Amino acid sequence: MAKTRPGLMPKPKPGKKDLDSYTIRGTNKVVRAGDCVLMRPSDTGKPPYVARVEKIESDSRNNVKVRVRWYYRPEESIGGRRQFHGAKELFLSDHYDIQSAHTIEGKCIVHSFKNYTKLENVGAEDYYCRFEYKAATGAFTPDRVAVYCKCEMPYNPDDLMVQCEGCKDWYHPACVGMTIEEAKRLDHFVCAECSDDDAKRAENGFTASPAADMKVIIIGGIEAQEEIKASISSPYFARKNDPLEILASRMLVCEVRCTVLVDLGLPRKGTDSLVNCAYVRVSMDSFRTQLIDRFEMAFKLRCKDENFGKKTSQREDLLGRDQDIPLLAHLVMTIMAKISQEHLAIITFLILLAISVVVASIETIEKRGIYLVLMEGEPVAFHGGSTNCRQARECLHRPQMNREMSRACAEKLVKSHDQLLQNTLRNGTYDKLYSFKHVVNGFAVHATLSEAKKLKKALGVKLMERDRGAEMMTTYTPEFLGLPEGLWKQQGGGRTAGEGIVIGFVDTGINPLHPSFSARQSNGVSCGPANASRFLGKCETGPQFPATSCNGKIASARFFSAGAQAVAPLNRSVDFLSPFDAVGHGSHVASIAAGNADVPVVVNGFLYGLSSGMAPAARIAVYKAMFPTIGTLTDVIAAIDQAIYDGVDILTLSVGPVQPPQSTLTVLGMFDIVMLFARRAGVFVVQAAGNSGPSPSSVISYSPWVVGAAASSTDRTYTGSLLLGNGTRVGGVGLSGPTLGSGLFMYRLVLAQDAVKRNGTFPRTPPYTDECQYPEAFDPLIVQGSVVICTFSSGFINQTSSVSAILSTARDLHFTGFVLVANPKYGDFIVEPIPFPVPGIMIPNVSDVKVHICIVQGTCSCEIIVWIESVKKYVSFMVPSLEKDGAFRPEFKEKNCGILLMQVILQYYQRQTSRDRAGAVTNFRARAAIGEGRAAAFTRRAPTVSRFSSRGPDFIDVYKNLIDVLKPDILAPGRQVWAAWSPMSVSEQLLRGHSFALLSGTSMATPHVAGIAALIKQSRPTWTPSMIASAMSTTAIKHDNFGNIIMSEGFDFSLTTSTPFAIGSGHINPTGAIDPGLVFYSEYEDYIGFLCSIPGIRPSVVQAATGEPCTRTLAHPSDLNLPSVTISALNKSRTVQRSIKNVGTVQETYLGSVLPPNGTTISLNPTWFTVNPGETRDFDIEVNVTRAMSTFSFGEIVWTGSLNHIVRIPLTIRTVSV
Repeated sequence: MAKTRPGLMPKPKPGKKDLDSYTIRGTNKVVRAGDCVLMRPSDTGKPPYVARVEKIESDSRNNVKVRVRWYYRPEESIGGRRQFHGAKELFLSDHYDIQSAHTIEGKCIVHSFKNYTKLENVGAEDYYCRFEYKAATGAFTPDRVAVYCKCEMPYNPDDLMVQCEGCKDWYHPACVGMTIEEAKRLDHFVCAECSDDDAKRAENGFTASPAADMKVIIIGGIEAQEEIKASISSPYFARKNDPLEILASRMLVCEVRCTVLVDLGLPRKGTDSLVNCAYVRVSMDSFRTQLIDRFEMAFKLRCKDENFGKKTSQREDLLGRDQDIPLLAHLVMTIMAKISQEHLAIITFLILLAISVVVASIETIEKRGIYLVLMEGEPVAFHGGSTNCRQARECLHRPQMNREMSRACAEKLVKSHDQLLQNTLRNGTYDKLYSFKHVVNGFAVHATLSEAKKLKKALGVKLMERDRGAEMMTTYTPEFLGLPEGLWKQQGGGRTAGEGIVIGFVDTGINPLHPSFSARQSNGVSCGPANASRFLGKCETGPQFPATSCNGKIASARFFSAGAQAVAPLNRSVDFLSPFDAVGHGSHVASIAAGNADVPVVVNGFLYGLSSGMAPAARIAVYKAMFPTIGTLTDVIAAIDQAIYDGVDILTLSVGPVQPPQSTLTVLGMFDIVMLFARRAGVFVVQAAGNSGPSPSSVISYSPWVVGAAASSTDRTYTGSLLLGNGTRVGGVGLSGPTLGSGLFMYRLVLAQDAVKRNGTFPRTPPYTDECQYPEAFDPLIVQGSVVICTFSSGFINQTSSVSAILSTARDLHFTGFVLVANPKYGDFIVEPIPFPVPGIMIPNVSDVKVHICIVQGTCSCEIIVWIESVKKYVSFMVPSLEKDGAFRPEFKEKNCGILLMQVILQYYQRQTSRDRAGAVTNFRARAAIGEGRAAAFTRRAPTVSRFSSRGPDFIDVYKNLIDVLKPDILAPGRQVWAAWSPMSVSEQLLRGHSFALLSGTSMATPHVAGIAALIKQSRPTWTPSMIASAMSTTAIKHDNFGNIIMSEGFDFSLTTSTPFAIGSGHINPTGAIDPGLVFYSEYEDYIGFLCSIPGIRPSVVQAATGEPCTRTLAHPSDLNLPSVTISALNKSRTVQRSIKNVGTVQETYLGSVLPPNGTTISLNPTWFTVNPGETRDFDIEVNVTRAMSTFSFGEIVWTGSLNHIVRIPLTIRTVSV
């Protein structure tokens, strides 16, 4: 999901120069990238933090910084420390940070769990990690692990365990009523369940010989298991009773125990814990026949053990193909060495038989994955060889007779897919999930790697790719974009803007009960299905989504879950198998693009304004392919395929893969090829550029046939305030109402740590004492009715603390309000406005505070006057002493203003608070009130490129080799956007119960572009997708509301001048895009020529991916007729060709001008031209290198028309030789 989470994170700082190593102060220990280190905590009473160094860099002042990936201790995670967590256990988190290298105290080693269990001596520097941890959600990978004992807990290597000689399970001594000392003295142990079974067998008259009894213990006993472990390699390895060894033991030994040893006169349990097999007493004469029969039965059932399945509950098979034979060989030798000669012949036979069965069944236990397969032959849309967009769409939406022919063609393709699978793979080794047949000919299959390799070699298979997974990447924005007085007005107003256009959304579904999607009436006539003559949508029903949900506004709704269900068990309480949106993301995106006009935005009872989509009259087609539990690329591609067949005009993709394909080029990955075929079918496709900015080459939109949307801010801000009892007003952030009285009434102000229970049994850590995370930590008599000061501390740094927990504490203990202030130890923090159900304010940063200090009295006291930019006001307060010696220090002016603001609050608080000698508060006299935080101001510089928005340059492979395409394409609002939400909100607790949400992300920018494309399509129905994209690009705005070049946020939120790698062609301009004068156009054949011209790509590779031969190539990839020019490695000179078309209604003359990038000279040929309506003109751009540059330089070409049309073409060029 390409969006940012509504929450907090520490504010990072930028680096300047990469370093290879760093020597720890006071030592000779050298740290390099990849090393694990111990980092000094701010609290000296805490153990050092553990981190993995990702990068070492220094700034212009030679200050060394390290980019680290934090390891979390169990107690720092959301779930806290559990019984099975070892003392040296760590979780590798997804939390990255930049820290001073001077905080590194030493080096350490973080072992894999397997290697840690092999250590003979564990040193202070030794740790282990068996889980990866998502700090924001508290999720673990792997999310399942083997469990043991009655308590069903995972293995803790610090704990002693004893093994039952009967069932072979492992137990904690305390769980079976023993002390550790008693357990250490044991020679034998049998659990209670096995003891009961033994008693029952004794009553039935079965006895055992000592020798035979010994063999049972040896075969399943600890000696054999310990020796077997050396040959086992598994991420789930545990020192005792590893699931992999259980599986291997089960396969090799289960029938020995169930059948053979019974025949030897051994006591037999009714149910064995290693394998669920019925008790059978066999004679030696019938031994061979019954053994073979029982092996056959057992392995048909895959030797399944119900108890094992419940307790290990692992999603993936544990035995890998590469390790099977060594493991089996070791098992044979181990068991043979333990068996006495008298039964050696029988046991040898059994083991050999078991090996043959196991080897035969290896394919059934190999790990499966989802594979996307592209086939030779045209899909339904292009059957007959049509490549023209209009013809292709007509193929999809013909009269009934031709629809029947298309249906027959589709059925033929499906049968061919089934036939290929049946002829290539063995039955039972695969599951076909989808047949793609509408705009692409292929299928998705769930199979093992070895089966996939067979399939890849099959006749007719062009391309195969493993599923990479997929993730999810307003109110005021119509006014910000000028729509009400611009494009809407031209089209008859907001209620008709977008009429007749269908926008498809591949996302998390939709909330059909939201007023943004209700059926509206136009001129007294209820709206019906859009474009009924050619749109073929369908309303699929299911939980929370009855047939009435498709009401005309929602023209169609489908869901796609085969991929998700193949790779993970879905939670039916949230993963609804229907188009219903339990997350909220899909509803948010749909309402930005096509939500009804003038819908009141009400959150927590407050009206924030009226919400309108970009194209309020457009119809919505829903294709749910993302679920709260998981998202797969397979489901996304199936949804795209169906959307194109249904006849959508615009396709919105705020979801998609978050990493490039590993085995092919970015532009030839299955996802991009499917989008190429969507463009071939005449559909305008817009995709989120990604949320990994501001790092270079972080875009996830790669191909020139897709518009990649970057995210910007608007000029709207929400500013709250804290009013102190001395009249000081401090600005901050928080979408909450004021305390009762709106500042007329003042309430007791309490610092959280002063309200902590003195005799509480909870840990004295910041989440309890400072961050207001746990209600049980506070004295309710103190905090009830008070404004409580919570402090941003280590819990927020570690992302284990949250604002939602503060709100929960505030509600439970009846705070009047809360204040979350920055901590001088950690500096500024990042915050987005969040609707608070209780009065609250966050004071996160200080970039907008200017300070002037004036000494009014002597050195013992002074008055500080502070100008607070956010509220445009001077405030003052008295400080008795700023230094311990009572002297005022003028250099205080240079200190961080955020610390000063915090001191404004805390120094007032301390002056008004009385304490006893022990430091406990005896009288709270400080007072405060929280002001209105929900009123919007419209004064901020805008647009600016949001920090999270992914940047170019575009690249072609996982090694980030560059390609001559400008990405992102366009900039659109994506910061703090109000839009529809689903009250269920299963992924965002802070937004649960709300019908609207204020979110940020390129997910939010994408539907802005889609909605504007719908408006253009409504006004210019004959325009192709490339013409719409060109009109957006050439008319885009490059300047902000202050008249300056659009700025971009950096790592530290400082603003720098944007480049095309941040804004593409510029900020989208709907009014200009409807009348661009000239457009650049590219069709399907042009994109094939582009692919064929990429250096190093064989024509056969292009043909395999697209089905098209390389009969027409371009001189260079930069010759693709785009509204931009990108050359990633220019040697000496190059002439680039472009073609334009006059889409105006009259003749116009254009004059060209050039701003060349540094290191180049550029000439146009011709320098001017006259073009008639509908006529095309070609022109050449000659680029010559004057100076080799190590980085890209930027410029532009501007064609100025005699009728005031202005056509801008950005230039991004890197020169490498003169």
